[in-house]
Amino acid sequence: MQLLLASEIPPDSPFRLEIQQRLHRGELTRVHHGTYLESNPADAQQITTEIHHVARAFGFASRSSKSTLSGISAAALHGLPMLASRLRGPITVTRKNPGSRRPSVMVSRAELRPEDITSVQQLPVTTLKRTIQDLASLVRPHELLAAADAALRQGASLEHLSEPRRQRRLLRWVEAHASERAESFAESWSRYIFIQHDVPLRLEQVSVFDTDGNFVARCDFGTELGVLGEFDGRIKYDRIAGSSEAAASMIMAEKQRETRLRELGWDVVRWNWVDLQQPAGLLRRLRRQLESAASAPPPRGFIRLEPVKRVKPPDWRSLFELL
Repeated sequence: MQLLLASEIPPDSPFRLEIQQRLHRGELTRVHHGTYLESNPADAQQITTEIHHVARAFGFASRSSKSTLSGISAAALHGLPMLASRLRGPITVTRKNPGSRRPSVMVSRAELRPEDITSVQQLPVTTLKRTIQDLASLVRPHELLAAADAALRQGASLEHLSEPRRQRRLLRWVEAHASERAESFAESWSRYIFIQHDVPLRLEQVSVFDTDGNFVARCDFGTELGVLGEFDGRIKYDRIAGSSEAAASMIMAEKQRETRLRELGWDVVRWNWVDLQQPAGLLRRLRRQLESAASAPPPRGFIRLEPVKRVKPPDWRSLFELL
């Protein structure tokens, strides 16, 4: 897909007229003032809320040299997980002077230190650490934990996160509990619930092996007592929704994998998005399984935590075909 920025087109260029014609034909979508995304059928389904927000951020930054993208917009550019409802909101920036107000832009007035600013895809953006600090005033605790987890996974340092910032108590909590092992927003939200309710299911990305050392499965959460936890979202199946045969094969493989785990004495607890929003039932199931496992024979085999693989931020300029 291609991002077109009117600010980069000479005023007398005939291409400006072509933009208007393509807009009229539905070949372009206006995402911000002077900012357009190609909208051919092949690309339309790929334009997620995150991509749309980042495209708006590029458009805003191309017309404003006095602002630094921060908060929600900085998180999106860094590739930190944000809820779609956040990304549908205004572009978030920080600058010394408030300037004119626009509903499409939320401005935080502050003077950023040089060490709080970095360049992401040639745009001025707050660093990962400063972005997490700013998010503490903008999102709920489990969202903040998910963003901090992702920042650690990219190799960020979150030491001294709460000094000297607003939301100090929350930031101290995040600094103590953020984990580079979390691989998704759902896993971070799950761990937030476990921490808040003192559920001892804290080992993340657990690799299970049988007594001969053969790999059996990798699960989102686990405990050596014999209980494994899996967030059962639809994303992994949606990715292969175009092939019913491939989806059926994947579901069958999941069932065989779980059967093998149970044969070795592991109990598997699954949950979904509804459980995260209303966790009482999930907490009862987990506590029941943990209590049962404490008095049962230990599972056969062993678990291991493999090293974390670092994640790179998205290459937005390549996605948008920008030089």
